[in-house]
Amino acid sequence: KTVTIDRVAPDVLPVHGTIPILYGAIGPQALRQAGRVGDGVILTSFAPVSYVRWAVEQVRAGAEEAGRDPASLEIAAIITTRVTDDPVAALDELKPWFALAHGMTRRGELLLQGSGVDLAALERIRAKLNIDAIVADGLEPYLHAYQRVSPDDVRETVPDDLVAMTAIVGDAAHCRTRLAEYADAGVTHVIVDSPQPAADLLAALRPAATSPV
Repeated sequence: KTVTIDRVAPDVLPVHGTIPILYGAIGPQALRQAGRVGDGVILTSFAPVSYVRWAVEQVRAGAEEAGRDPASLEIAAIITTRVTDDPVAALDELKPWFALAHGMTRRGELLLQGSGVDLAALERIRAKLNIDAIVADGLEPYLHAYQRVSPDDVRETVPDDLVAMTAIVGDAAHCRTRLAEYADAGVTHVIVDSPQPAADLLAALRPAATSPV
């Protein structure tokens, strides 16, 4: 159904005059649909560059199927970021959240496709998260896993290299290099997922920027 509303003025006006419709998509069908009818896509966090490159290909293919210009679409990516001189501690902090992002059935396999990762690691993570039991109870794992399991218990199942591959963690120079890899994969906008002050993040990530990211 369509509802028509008049005499309503928004408090905030779109910068470019229109409100873009971006899909929060992960799988191939949703990504292609985003390319066919949307203004772009927002890619999930803890996704490696290999997945992002594949996802961009799906979005662009959908645009081409619909006779649209693929270059007109926004490719936004949520990228978990920690600018730090102590990457070991930052990686350790992020392990439970990587586990949650990849723990749901088939999600991790999709995100890690083409990355060369041994997917057996996902089974260890899911076992510790009790994913099967949560699903059997009719609950959503992402919302309920850490109500039943301690993040510290899950942390030990996640290898450092998986987090390093799917997040941006390190000093400013390293972070800029990693950010450029995502830009080269087709990302046009980055949503930086970090508790660090925005001014510090901008100062660290902007100096060597050579793209619109």
